Amino acid sequence: MTELQRLELLDSLIWMNARNALTALATEHYLNHQFYGLPEDERRKAYKTNVANTFPYQANDAVIDTSVVKIVEHYKSEDKMSPLPLQITDIEELRKHRIIISHPANAKFSDPDVQKFYDAGLHYKDPKAIRLWRVREAIIQKLTELGSTKIYPNEMTVQLGTVELIHGVISSSLAEGQAAPPLPEVAKSVYPYFKKYEEAIRRFAAESS
Repeated sequence: MTELQRLELLDSLIWMNARNALTALATEHYLNHQFYGLPEDERRKAYKTNVANTFPYQANDAVIDTSVVKIVEHYKSEDKMSPLPLQITDIEELRKHRIIISHPANAKFSDPDVQKFYDAGLHYKDPKAIRLWRVREAIIQKLTELGSTKIYPNEMTVQLGTVELIHGVISSSLAEGQAAPPLPEVAKSVYPYFKKYEEAIRRFAAESS
């Protein structure tokens, strides 16, 4: 296979995982904003539990984790066979996430870089959305340089079921007597929120690259 064919194959394996992770990260950000955006006294009255305690929120979080694992493993597998024609710094940071995700009971790691990452709390604080965005941008840039006509979009989109998941999390978290907003009303706020979130990720990714 040529360098172009190998990179096209790699991107075909990871682009949907990156897209799913970005959608899930935006969903998580939106839900956290809905919950923590309220003053504490109002939040206590409105919600019976933290949105993060609901099953759909945790399922959404699992999408992020599994997507990161798949992206790192696909990249490592392809690069191990023969070095890829590009180096992506963010893959190394995602590798650390992958190890911690795959060993949830561990507090000690044999890799000193992973241990330092864990001790600093970066498995929570590190901006995965920016790293995922830059991984795809680096691949797209290299594919363009090599003349590819098979380039998948790098996007943070409201996918089928996203609004329904958000509505479900909010509905199941609200206290007795608190009416959940209608689904169309949730949709009206979700779409512009995702657009602004993507714009912010694009900007931060460019500024920190």
